Amino acid sequence: MLRDVQKPFIQVVLAKHARFDRYDGRSNDWRQVNPPAAVADAILARSGLWPFPALRGVVACPTIRPDGSLVLAQGHDAGTGYYVAHNLTVNIPDKPTIEDAAFALSLLRELLAGFSFVNNVDRSVALSLILTAIARPALDFVPLFSITAPVRGSGKSTLMDIAAVLATGRRSAVLSATSDADELDKRLAGCLLGGDPIINLDNINGVLGSDLLCQAITSETVKVRPLGTSGHVEIPNTALFSANGNNLTLAGDLSRRALLCRLDPCMERPEERVFDFDPVVEAMKNREQYVSAALVIIRGYLAAGKPEQPLTPFGSFSMWAGLVRNALVWAGEPDPCESRAAIIDDDPEASALRELLNAWWELFGRTPRSIKEVAQTAANSEDSPLAEVLDTIAGERGDINTRKFGKWLKRNSGRVVDGMKIGKFAQTLNGSAQWQVLNVQN
Repeated sequence: MLRDVQKPFIQVVLAKHARFDRYDGRSNDWRQVNPPAAVADAILARSGLWPFPALRGVVACPTIRPDGSLVLAQGHDAGTGYYVAHNLTVNIPDKPTIEDAAFALSLLRELLAGFSFVNNVDRSVALSLILTAIARPALDFVPLFSITAPVRGSGKSTLMDIAAVLATGRRSAVLSATSDADELDKRLAGCLLGGDPIINLDNINGVLGSDLLCQAITSETVKVRPLGTSGHVEIPNTALFSANGNNLTLAGDLSRRALLCRLDPCMERPEERVFDFDPVVEAMKNREQYVSAALVIIRGYLAAGKPEQPLTPFGSFSMWAGLVRNALVWAGEPDPCESRAAIIDDDPEASALRELLNAWWELFGRTPRSIKEVAQTAANSEDSPLAEVLDTIAGERGDINTRKFGKWLKRNSGRVVDGMKIGKFAQTLNGSAQWQVLNVQN
């Protein structure tokens, strides 16, 4: 992991590489002394002017550079900025063929054979997780990988452990999620400062939402505040983020930044199942083989000239899609981004917006209305769809909190759902805003 360098460590390094002498007036001679603390302080104070190579993170397996070349040698890799620390020997042809890639894909499929994927798209998401964990240094940023199941013991954590074992040589360290947004941000900040290659939010109950997580997923650098300090530091974001839980739901902007892998063993006690082999033990035992397989798929796609795949663009993740997603589809897997439809459909904020737009359109059409007018209309017709959705959005002790409703409208202004959107129409003389729903398909 990455740690801040302290003054005593600098002094130890100075003593290893240089000899410091001080003139002793009593003996009229020079004698060796410990490196002065002032020299260590001066080095630490030269932030931004250091002559040392940049360090983005640590990678614990062979990986790939953005130009497609392999990173195999241990030590600091100037091309990526990563420190490479592993003892693996991989076997990867210079120009893998489509047959090589198909065989490598079959090896990874066999490793995942015991998982109860709902369909092949879910398996493709799991495979893209493995490829992403290994190729992370070549990518600017990557989507959140979410894993859900209807019951515990379905293999959610095991799936993450496989990706972690292949990429790092050890099981995935878990970060316990919390409904307290500030506390969750503190935990995420600690992981980012430590340079964790995989940040795994484990066993989430209910809905996951985090502004810092949204920011980090689509940013090459992120500003965080170390615990116990008042200032922020800017650090490179090199992590792969994952989340798992029973009937996991992603809220807000997270829903458009994620892929979803669904597991369903269709039984009451899935933890009592018996398998032919333990996939985590198998991944550790034959780690070199599986890491090689992942890199063969990516290298084969690049060697083939990156053939165009007829896929829908994936927003901010064009680099990831152009390497991992396209390589998997080229090798014979379904598009892992097909899983995104289920995430968006389950987004509670999008569902509430859909209900509001439909109810608003039915009652008011294009006619602008103030927040107070909408709340009063809902209060006078308690059994209407409008009253139900407003209670979900801003209900408070039997009434509609208009301030909360206004903030919700600002947050969702302009967002298109089912061909409709809501936005500000005008400001009235008394200063209150009027809102209008528009059918953007007309």
